[in-house]
Amino acid sequence: MPRSIPRARGVARASEWQHSSLPAHTAGVDDGLVSVQPLRDRVANFADLLGADPDDPEFNALRRNELIGRPLGWPDFLNAVSRQLNRAVTPSTEGESGKSAGP
Repeated sequence: MPRSIPRARGVARASEWQHSSLPAHTAGVDDGLVSVQPLRDRVANFADLLGADPDDPEFNALRRNELIGRPLGWPDFLNAVSRQLNRAVTPSTEGESGKSAGP
């Protein structure tokens, strides 16, 4: 998420980070690093995404998953990602070790 770049990379604005996708997405033009169409298919206006309220519950869900490195989406999407990666992308109901909790 563009808001995380300044915090994590020590720059004032996301657009100042050399690996930022922000310039490509705001211009709506692919560059050597970014293909903008997948995001454009999901978000009608990229500027609206940048202006999202960080206290919005959906934004908080995205931030939570960003911090733990898991994708966020509907079950069908997560199942497709799991199949492509050949690994689970959702937390196990039995915990990370795969062992049941309890005595």
